[in-house]
Amino acid sequence: MQPLLSARPGVASAKGRGGTGRGITRPAQAEGAEGRGFSSAAGRSAPSHAPRSSPNRLGGSWDRGRAAQRRSHLRTAPDGCKKTGAADPPVGLYSCWRKRRLLSLATVRGPGADGKGVEQNVRGNRRGPSDFTSFHNATAGRLRVWIDDWQARQAGEGFHLQAGDQGLGLDLVLTPLKPPALHGEGGFSPKAAHNEAASYYYSIPRLDSLGHLFLDGRTLEVSGAGWMDHEFFSSSMAPGQVGWDWFAIQLEDGEEVMLYLLRLRDGSLDPASAGTLVDHQGQTRHLKLADFQVKASGVWKSPHSGAEYPAGWQVLIPGAGLELTLTPTLADQEIRAGVPARVTYWEGQVQVQGRAGPRPLRGMGYVELTGYAGAMEGRF
Repeated sequence: MQPLLSARPGVASAKGRGGTGRGITRPAQAEGAEGRGFSSAAGRSAPSHAPRSSPNRLGGSWDRGRAAQRRSHLRTAPDGCKKTGAADPPVGLYSCWRKRRLLSLATVRGPGADGKGVEQNVRGNRRGPSDFTSFHNATAGRLRVWIDDWQARQAGEGFHLQAGDQGLGLDLVLTPLKPPALHGEGGFSPKAAHNEAASYYYSIPRLDSLGHLFLDGRTLEVSGAGWMDHEFFSSSMAPGQVGWDWFAIQLEDGEEVMLYLLRLRDGSLDPASAGTLVDHQGQTRHLKLADFQVKASGVWKSPHSGAEYPAGWQVLIPGAGLELTLTPTLADQEIRAGVPARVTYWEGQVQVQGRAGPRPLRGMGYVELTGYAGAMEGRF
C-alpha cells in the first residue's frame, strides 16, 4: 500500500512480497503467502506470520485453529522438513525451503522528477534456491524479514522499516492504532466460489507512521498513517482467475474499508470477491460481493507496457451508507518488476471523497491492479 503522508513531496512507498511464489512463511504454517505488508508514509514490506492460536502482540488475539480444522487442505510441512539450525539469522526456518524456489520482491517508490510518475527501486532474489539465505530471509517467532540491507522488523509494539538506494530510501517506525482486523470468517478468507483456494488474511488498518524519507540527497521528516496487510494462501489462484483489483481505504472519520474483486477469464467476477468494514473501535463487518459495488470511471494506458488499467472508481456500500469516489494521485504508478518476478501491475495511492449518508467524507487509500498486463493465472 502507499503513502499517506502529512509531509510528502509525492508518492513514496516500500513494500515486500515473498514465499513459494507468494510470501515468506514457514511451511508448517502455510504452503504459500501473498505477503502484502506495510503501507504507510512509505508503503509495504512483508511481515511474518502471526502465531497460531496465540495472543497477538499488538493487542487482542486471533485463532486460526478452528478454521484450519474445517479446511484441512491448508497443508502442514512436508515430511522430512527440518529446522536449519542456523544461529543468527535465520532462526527456526525449515531446510525444505531450500528444495523449492522462494520468490521475494520488495520495492521502494518515490515521486518522479517530472512530477507525473514514480521512481522505484526493486529488489528480489536473484540467486538460486541453494544460497538464498545469505540474500533474503526471515526469522521465526519475532518479525524480521530482509532482502540484503532492506528490512522490516518488530520494534516494541510496532514495526521499523529501512530500505533504499540510488537516491531513494526511507527509515520509518510504524505504531498500530488499532488491533488486527480479521477478514472473512475469523481470518479465513475463501478465494474462489468453486475451488478450495483460500487464505488466512488479517490487516492492521491504521498505524501511526513517523520517520524520514531520503530523496535525491535530501532528508525529509515525514509522518502519516499506514496500513499493514498479511495474507497467506492454501494454493495458487483458482483456475480461470486472471487477476484482482484490491482496495484499502482509510476514512477521516476513523473507519476503514478493504475490498477485493477477483476477475475471471470471461470478464465476470468470482462470487468469492469480498470485503471488510472496520469501525472506529476496530470491530469488523464482513462484506459479500452483493453488499458493495465498484465501478471504474476511467482508463489509463501505460506508455511502458501498453497495458490498460481502470483509473478512478465509484465505490458504493449501501448497507453502510457509503458513496466514495477514488482518484489516483498520479496516473503512472505502474510497477514493472524484472527478475525474479517478471510481473507488471499497477499499484498506487488514491484520494477519496464522498459521503457517509448525508455527511461529507474524505480519506486516502491504496489500490492494486493485477492481470491487466498479462494474466496472473498459473503464476501466483
